[in-house]
Amino acid sequence: MNFYELLIPQLLAGAVIIVIALRAVHQSRLESEAHEQRIAKKHVVHEQYAAQVQEALAHPELPASTFITEWARLPVLRVTLDLADPNALADVGRMAQDAGPLITGLSDYEVKIGGRGLTFTEMKVAPGQVILTLTPKNAAGATERVARVADALNATFGAITPIHEPALNLGSLPGDVAGARAAALAA
Repeated sequence: MNFYELLIPQLLAGAVIIVIALRAVHQSRLESEAHEQRIAKKHVVHEQYAAQVQEALAHPELPASTFITEWARLPVLRVTLDLADPNALADVGRMAQDAGPLITGLSDYEVKIGGRGLTFTEMKVAPGQVILTLTPKNAAGATERVARVADALNATFGAITPIHEPALNLGSLPGDVAGARAAALAA
């Protein structure tokens, strides 16, 4: 065995170490850039909020909520589940448990389109119906997202034209529910 044949494994090992080090440096740069973007985005939001507070202070005769958008009430998603028996009154506890997969699916879809999910905030029971109220966790852009979630539910479980989204998984309806429809409402 000559000297060069002994050197080949060491050169290959060195090349592998260099590749791993370069990959680590690249990953670190990507993470640093992402962190800087998050900080810049937060800075912009804080500047907007400070400008809104200054505007509210400049007009003390008006309620501050007219200037500060974070104080605006969130839109809600009102989901109406139509029971198979139009005269039946649903058991609230069982229906809340049975509607879990649907609520989870709607919340997951809201996250997929840029939100932080939906919170189950209210349930009402009427003869033949159960009405669920879901509130978005993220106020920024909530009106558009809630409308998209309502459209997706109506397209999936209702009789309207389907939306152009790839294979939505919005969960499933409880067994004694014949249909569902949703509407985005201002709270």
